Amino acid sequence: MTGRSGFKPRFAVLSVVFLNCFHSSSTQMRLKIGHKMAESLARRYGTRYTVGNIVDILYVVSGSSMDWVKGSLGVPFTYTYELRDQGRYGFLLPANHIIPTGQETLDSIVTLLQETRLSP
Repeated sequence: MTGRSGFKPRFAVLSVVFLNCFHSSSTQMRLKIGHKMAESLARRYGTRYTVGNIVDILYVVSGSSMDWVKGSLGVPFTYTYELRDQGRYGFLLPANHIIPTGQETLDSIVTLLQETRLSP
């Protein structure tokens, strides 16, 4: 599904667990939270992100910053966002997409904090 802007961005739930293709209860929790984050993100502008394992929805990757944060710092939840583009602009979005992308991303981060009980 695409947002009002016509883009279908991808939102990957990333972690060492996913990259090893090991599915556990913590993997399911990360996906559940990822879907809630995507729902929050879509509320403002209708932009729909795909949530899932990086290998399944984006590409095979290893040694990324998400791997390092998870492995070295022990952060339990690592997520990444692909910008709201479908191949037209790549990672250089037009100026009129920058603020909406930031706003909807912040909405999803607030949900992440609420779901992981890190918010006040």
